[in-house]
Amino acid sequence: MKSATVMVWVILGGAWASEADALPRFSARTGAECRLCHVSPSGGGVRTRYGSQIFQRLALPIGGGEATDQDWAFSGQVMDGLTLGGDLRGAYLYSTTTTPEGQAPSPGSSTFFLMQADLYAAAHLSRHFSIVLDLGVYSGFEAYLLFSLAPDAGGYDLHLRVGHFQPSFGLRDVNHDLYTRGAVGFGPTDRDTGLELTGLFGPLTVALSLVNGTFNDAVVDRNGAQDRKFEKALALRTNLHLGPRWLPIQVGASIYYNPNVDSPNPLFTGLVDPNSAAQGVDELRLSAHALVGFGRFTYQAEWVFVQDQFAVGAPGRLRGYTSAQELGARIIDGLDLLGTFEFQEPDVSLIDDGALRFGVALEIFPLPYLDLRLMVRRALYAQPQRGDGTDVLCFAHGAF
Repeated sequence: MKSATVMVWVILGGAWASEADALPRFSARTGAECRLCHVSPSGGGVRTRYGSQIFQRLALPIGGGEATDQDWAFSGQVMDGLTLGGDLRGAYLYSTTTTPEGQAPSPGSSTFFLMQADLYAAAHLSRHFSIVLDLGVYSGFEAYLLFSLAPDAGGYDLHLRVGHFQPSFGLRDVNHDLYTRGAVGFGPTDRDTGLELTGLFGPLTVALSLVNGTFNDAVVDRNGAQDRKFEKALALRTNLHLGPRWLPIQVGASIYYNPNVDSPNPLFTGLVDPNSAAQGVDELRLSAHALVGFGRFTYQAEWVFVQDQFAVGAPGRLRGYTSAQELGARIIDGLDLLGTFEFQEPDVSLIDDGALRFGVALEIFPLPYLDLRLMVRRALYAQPQRGDGTDVLCFAHGAF
């Protein structure tokens, strides 16, 4: 992949943190559900008061002495019933590509850019109803009405959200260019319109979504050339908490079925004629995930299988899969070391068509409301003409 292409993909796709989604690493460490820190039951967007305070308390223990609540007195709750929040990320990216034999050298790219600028709002109209907004410069927007049956019922509740949002699927990681996120159609702008019902039954969470299946912030569903009575997309996600308190484990699975869309999955880009795909594609995505926490260590893994069935023309059907893993270690409070490994196979019927990517990152929380990250990644491709690539990313993230 050419370095310029890598740069564009990172900027448009969201780089390593284009949106304030829930961090699976923190969920793995504590065993907590996403809704503990976010208003949305699936995570991401405006934080609860608890979530805002937890983020602030990640800071390095500078200055000695135990911190008190007065050290983190700021809250996004501007008045009773109204909560504001925001995320701002500025970044520097350096990217270079190994020149394949017989091709002209490809110069590296170096750029500063605004990775993210999001403003959130949640108006709590009553104990049961809220209006939630997420206005992002690059990551689109979310706007939905949220109903909670028993918001104070602890581990048992029922949520219904209606509007524009990203359906629940797999691990909603901040890293949107993971092979298991943006590479399979769950990037920062991949929001949809419909409704989602989420049930919390003690250790088990189940979310069922009925949406247009358009993604890319499309307003109405006009995809697909075939005439069918039902063309909506269905998504189902389950998550189960296991293990003792000192070894929290979460396992889950997701399914996303989207009949009669007019474009192939991003995983199959370049493998099919767009004109053929415009005649209709039935898409199926399956996912399995796991989160494990053990003291200062966390582990997360996800596997995604994608199948596109084309109505007309070759290749008829394409199948591929991706995976992503992360091992995290908390060196001290406010300092995390991360190692990542990803793999993708765009077409299981082809040989030597895969790619793997591994990286290491250092994340520091020097002050409340602020974290810094330095990450280096290396991508290796089975096809030598693509050229292996190396990316270095530094960013500063402010949030409340």
